[in-house]
Amino acid sequence: MVILELEFIPLVRGKGLWKFNNSLLYDLEYSNIVKKKILEVKKQYGALVYNFENIHEISNDDLHFTINSQLFLETLLMEIRGKTISYSSYKRKERDKIERDLLKDIDTLECNVNQASIQLLENKKQDLENIRKEKIKGKIIRSRVQWIEEGEKPTKYFCGLESKNFTSKIIPKIERDDGKTITKEFNILKETKVFYEELYKFREGNGCKVSDLERDLKDLNFNKLSLDEQLSLEGEINVNEASKVLQKMNNNK
Repeated sequence: MVILELEFIPLVRGKGLWKFNNSLLYDLEYSNIVKKKILEVKKQYGALVYNFENIHEISNDDLHFTINSQLFLETLLMEIRGKTISYSSYKRKERDKIERDLLKDIDTLECNVNQASIQLLENKKQDLENIRKEKIKGKIIRSRVQWIEEGEKPTKYFCGLESKNFTSKIIPKIERDDGKTITKEFNILKETKVFYEELYKFREGNGCKVSDLERDLKDLNFNKLSLDEQLSLEGEINVNEASKVLQKMNNNK
């Protein structure tokens, strides 16, 4: 006799981690929105000595703000992020509406096919194909597949992989030191928090002293940088150095 017990654990999906969709960089409308937002933030936090109507003519290196540079950067990135999420949501709704309209038009044309409507039907099918290609492209990226054959579009496969990637990040259960198994989501989060708090908690008298560590490090022979190498590493990263690194990176990263 075989007894099978199934326990279904309802898991609430959180907000997740927001990632920038770099295809927006090719969108001229989005680019103009970001430029406008940057100008607004400059005016908001610029020093009162500036004429805000002409602040766009002032070099970024010469600008001074009423808050420190780090706080200004964080505020600017937060504002751009908000605009990006809003614009992405708008574009998605707009694309979904176009897709629904195309499907409706295609159904209508297919029910009344004639010589004059054949080309129009083909054009609308091509427009629908282009929209779905973009959707599939996003699913391919999120599914993290290593390769895909050109022209291959197994949408269901990539949707499954995308869902699997989410599921693989879930902790379905935790076994405590006392042997008790926890399966409820809230208790798992609580137990995980306690575990890492204990793991990284500072402990006095754990047998490791800073003086002992310094002494051990002094006895080790490290390869030291030459004077020329030390000088080459000093200073801020310039535009040319950043450009060279970016050019070596793969696309869509």
